[in-house]
Amino acid sequence: MGGPAGDGALRVLLLNAIDPEAQELYEDIGDRLRATGLDVGVIHETPAPRPDGAEPEWDVVVTNYRREDVATLAPVVVGGTPTPRPTTLGWLEDAGVATMDWALAATRWDVWRLFGRWDVDRLILKPSFTFGGQGVCVFGRRSVPRMRWNPELDVLCREVNPADGDVYKVEVMAGEVLLGWKSESPSIRELFADRRGKGIAGAYGERSRWDPPAALVEPMRALSAHATELGYGHMSVDLMQAPDGRFVAIELNSFSAAVWWTKQFDDFRERHAEAVRRLVSAIPAR
Repeated sequence: MGGPAGDGALRVLLLNAIDPEAQELYEDIGDRLRATGLDVGVIHETPAPRPDGAEPEWDVVVTNYRREDVATLAPVVVGGTPTPRPTTLGWLEDAGVATMDWALAATRWDVWRLFGRWDVDRLILKPSFTFGGQGVCVFGRRSVPRMRWNPELDVLCREVNPADGDVYKVEVMAGEVLLGWKSESPSIRELFADRRGKGIAGAYGERSRWDPPAALVEPMRALSAHATELGYGHMSVDLMQAPDGRFVAIELNSFSAAVWWTKQFDDFRERHAEAVRRLVSAIPAR
């Protein structure tokens, strides 16, 4: 239930719907928001939908998972929703964020042509609606006859840097950059050598703080501002460093971003709480 508050105060639910290990993180963020005068509840599992015609219990729900799961709980829901990779890569490019070389392929001939177009021996298939590296496939020319993919939703891409697998994360919310960090990861060359492989572990290696270069910060803010207008909340962008030193985005995580890795960075908590406060302050009081 929402806590006591003055007449007209917004009732805000902070919903940790995906990460059981982040309960302390969310309780702390809830306390920080209450200290600003907001009426905030925190729960750690998705509630059942409200019955038809029932008054919403909350005015605003901010969730770290799918907003459609809690659409009946409040008039305003901020969160993610599964979004195809071609769409999110387009958002990045529209915001001025450089992306990896990627393409859609309607036929196997289109896939074979990409080897020549990019002058490579291996390609990466990244299906939509997967996360944590699940479903990602590294393959060579001889594997093309066995490949299965959705030509409208799944992207084929070129390796950003065959010798470097480190992943850089930029986490954004409410038009601002919350945090940048680096995960040391093996290169695809080390992972798969000359064989076909499925699944890339992603950003789960040794983690350390990383400050995004100034040239990335403004495009990331623009990306987040656009996503906020569409109802998205906390998101993260994965990047890799090309051999020429440029950072290029390899994917946008449009939901399930606020999970266990953020707990080690102390100032993330305050920045996340401030981002939620900014989102809520833009909503008219009851």
